Amino acid sequence: MNGGGGGHHYHLHLGRATGSLSAGLTTAYVDNVNLAAGGGGGGDLSVTASLGVGFDMRLDHDNSLQFNLGIGYAHHFSRNQQDQITIGPTSQWDYRMNLGSVRLTLYDRISTPGTLTPAPQIAGTGSAAAINFHRFSNDIGLSASVPRGRGMTLSGGYSLNTDIGIGDMYSEQNHLTHSLSAALFQRIDRHWTVGLSSSVFVTQFFQHFQNDSEGYGVGPTLTWQPTKRLNISGSTRYSLAKSLGNGKVADTHGFAGLTYDLGVEQTLTRRMTHGVSGGSHVDLGIGSNFAKTLSGNYHFSWMYSSKVALSFAATYVSSGQTGSGYDFVAIPSGALFIPGSPPQLLTPTGVTPLPDGTLLTPGGLIALQRSAESYQFLTFSPALSTRVSDHISASLSYSRRIRMSNIAGHDYSQNTVSVSLSYAF
Repeated sequence: MNGGGGGHHYHLHLGRATGSLSAGLTTAYVDNVNLAAGGGGGGDLSVTASLGVGFDMRLDHDNSLQFNLGIGYAHHFSRNQQDQITIGPTSQWDYRMNLGSVRLTLYDRISTPGTLTPAPQIAGTGSAAAINFHRFSNDIGLSASVPRGRGMTLSGGYSLNTDIGIGDMYSEQNHLTHSLSAALFQRIDRHWTVGLSSSVFVTQFFQHFQNDSEGYGVGPTLTWQPTKRLNISGSTRYSLAKSLGNGKVADTHGFAGLTYDLGVEQTLTRRMTHGVSGGSHVDLGIGSNFAKTLSGNYHFSWMYSSKVALSFAATYVSSGQTGSGYDFVAIPSGALFIPGSPPQLLTPTGVTPLPDGTLLTPGGLIALQRSAESYQFLTFSPALSTRVSDHISASLSYSRRIRMSNIAGHDYSQNTVSVSLSYAF
């Protein structure tokens, strides 16, 4: 969403606060909006108008408040796509204060991820209802850090994540996740920092279709900065995630094993930077308890001139469900789902038996049980941006997404072209 956030460049002065205000307009075309195999999912043209506001206020020597909000409205010209309210991923507020030697941060971060395309776990069945996956995510929390001795820092925090659908068909995914974290970091010298981090979580689903879950992770971290232009960081953990088995999803599996993250950031020249990141982790599943994921990302940015910038990003994801999954399809118009053994679908022309294990989701989709899915996901995204004047900026971007699956009919490719224009007041 263009114009979201608005808090990176503060141009306005309001007493002790500096502020920003921006407006944007983005036009995007998606060629396979229903994620159908073979690319036959139809196209969609959308226009998103957005507004970004932000301010940064230094309350006193120890306290500060920062607020950024990017909000927009997306209109889709395809009949299969609903208009959407969008919230930029940089929308947040932070209140920071010192209590003696303790640095406290109270924060709230809000976003609507997956505005143009749904989560990678959602597969293409060609049905507009089945890919209607539009979420609202709110993460509120408190963190604290305190220095202890020479180069040592202790930190800890609590966060509550709320994830709910905005008019989508996946209300069974609505959930709360409580997380506690603690870490210790020791700076050895100006090049090396080592640490130990840990966390626990509990996830509770509102509709009790998905199984609630809980787990923890603990392990070492390492940061190495051999030069001012190169930074390398990594961590590994022993992670455990288990299902509480109180929902309707048939998957009974959990996860126990090593997870890890690695990141490398390098400044090539004054105008050119790039980096790689990735790791192995466990995500909440859609139709399964969890998804074991291996991911890798590469990004490159080049400030070609004071007014023109080029960027490129590539992502690879390999993921597998921990147990049996489901195909989500829309109920035909005028039909009625009848639970039983086997369940049935009552239509104006008669009764059709459905496979055992078929469920009706709280969002109104038929969930057809199938074997566990594993898939690979590739994304390539070049972009060009330019500053037309001191207040006006424009950008052109292209994205290609490719999904490959072991389940027939779940492969798809998708191309997206977008043009954005923004004005910073």
